[in-house]
Amino acid sequence: MKAIHRWLLSLCTILAAISPAAAQSPNPVVVIETSLGAIKVELFADKAPNTVKNFLQYADERFYDGTIFHRVHSNFFIQGGTHLPGLKEKKTRPPIMSEANASMRNLRGTVGLARTATASFFFNVADNASLDQMQPRYTVFGKVIAGMDVVDKIRMVPTANRPNFDAVPVEDVVIRAIRLASHFSLVLGKSPVYDAGKIFTITAHIEHPVRGQFLTLELPAGLERVEGKEIQPVTVFSE
Repeated sequence: MKAIHRWLLSLCTILAAISPAAAQSPNPVVVIETSLGAIKVELFADKAPNTVKNFLQYADERFYDGTIFHRVHSNFFIQGGTHLPGLKEKKTRPPIMSEANASMRNLRGTVGLARTATASFFFNVADNASLDQMQPRYTVFGKVIAGMDVVDKIRMVPTANRPNFDAVPVEDVVIRAIRLASHFSLVLGKSPVYDAGKIFTITAHIEHPVRGQFLTLELPAGLERVEGKEIQPVTVFSE
């Protein structure tokens, strides 16, 4: 029995190391790795499904990797996702239709799609009621669930105006990557007793896997793998 407990503990540890668990939610969660730290964002697929699909497609294509936050207003918003260092703009797909409505407000910590309605996005660093009054409205499609301290670090960086650009960080704040986070759960089979000599099943389920991710199951001495693979590819998140 102790050996089985060690197996379960080992499996949980491996899963936690490979796929950090996000807050339990029916919506997808992404981790935005920046040069000043990581920000975890829940995406409102239930309220703005097409906007979230568009954002995740850019993320899956690695479009955001290496882009910068090119507009930083310390008491308003920080914007990024379409420009490289040197303010070179990346080519995007055509704009998408707005999914904004009155219930999706620009509150501190929410994430909105920029006016271009392509890849550029912004974090509200304050409650921006003025944006809620604008027509057409901005589509709010997510909120920060961890890492708001990083958002605050970014909003406080020194900025300067450049030709055709305002409030550009003096030193680049780089978006290194945007990746789906992963939820995981363990489900035991229906064996009545989980003990040495008994056959039982453990199923590992990842709700929001990262492309190319896999699980490694390591069995300690005294336990045998009857069927299945020790290394099992994980199906990527279906859009």
